[in-house]
Amino acid sequence: MRSPSNERVGLTLPRNVKPEILMDALTKGHGYQWLAIAKRPILLVYGETSSGEMPQLLLTGNTTLVVSGGDGAYIERLRRMLEILERQEERELLAQEGGGVE
Repeated sequence: MRSPSNERVGLTLPRNVKPEILMDALTKGHGYQWLAIAKRPILLVYGETSSGEMPQLLLTGNTTLVVSGGDGAYIERLRRMLEILERQEERELLAQEGGGVE
């Protein structure tokens, strides 16, 4: 088992992935709990899970996810999750516009 990282990394949310979509996926998939520190004038939401290997998260605005601590492998997993959510949102948008994927 790797030791927790003290590294902090900023990830950019794809423009069509709303913070609520990411938060919901992390709640369902990894048991994250969220605390809204501020919603206006800028969104500031803190997330953590009871697993010591998972990083602490901070959503700032609608575009940035700050990842701190946890097993370093989770940073890459979060990047992949954002890519998957982006593709999923693109498919949903196409379906709503009538150009759905067959």
